[in-house]
Amino acid sequence: MAEKEGIRIAGLCEIRRPASYAEVINRHLPYFVATAPFLIAARIIPRGTQLTPGCFFKVWTGIPCMFCGYTRAFQSIARLDLMPALRDNPAAAVLFAFMMAVATWNLAGLVARRLILPGRWLRVGNRRLLGWGVLIFFLLNWAYRLINCSACGV
Repeated sequence: MAEKEGIRIAGLCEIRRPASYAEVINRHLPYFVATAPFLIAARIIPRGTQLTPGCFFKVWTGIPCMFCGYTRAFQSIARLDLMPALRDNPAAAVLFAFMMAVATWNLAGLVARRLILPGRWLRVGNRRLLGWGVLIFFLLNWAYRLINCSACGV
């Protein structure tokens, strides 16, 4: 069955009524499941709880890896304690906001039983350029952390 014509919202999204709820689940549930558990865990797991055996990169090299500190920063952000997270790991705030947007977008689709599709302003045109941009963003964050957080204990 074909989808019914949807509602377009200023180039940001298009909301469509699908032929079946299975289409909604196939579209929205994987993205919700990929993001929501991290956001929920950041809020409910007590700060300072060590969830992993530690960073092998840091053990071997003596410096934190590119991803050290994200758990601690996510926990601070989830408790609305933004300054320590921004000072220690600015990229974590951007990643947290992105994951929150993805989780909310997909939960809205599941609850409304509608397909919520990205509009022209939110579609990724050049995936290779986006990939390089994300890599550079995380490398710059790592450089910031290595330079500014040597006294942070990270």
